[in-house]
Amino acid sequence: MKLTFKKLKYEGFSNREETTIKIDGKEIGSIFEKNNEVFKIMPMVEKEDINCDNNPNCKWMNITFKKEFTTEDSARKWLSEKIESISKKYTFNKEW
Repeated sequence: MKLTFKKLKYEGFSNREETTIKIDGKEIGSIFEKNNEVFKIMPMVEKEDINCDNNPNCKWMNITFKKEFTTEDSARKWLSEKIESISKKYTFNKEW
């Protein structure tokens, strides 16, 4: 399972950056900066129950890990170290 990251910059109204997380070339989530203070990891995962978020039209949902990071690099490193155990708990949506 190979993790890669790609930084995207959005210009215009939001002027923000986000880093896409990919496994084997398929996008599975992102790393984003919350309130210009901390970085969070938000993967796209398959739902166990299609109605768990009151949206039966979509088979996946975004989740955000509680862990916060002071830098994007520390978030990348943590995810790279934990991806095997995380993938045992969640099935990533790779259809995006």
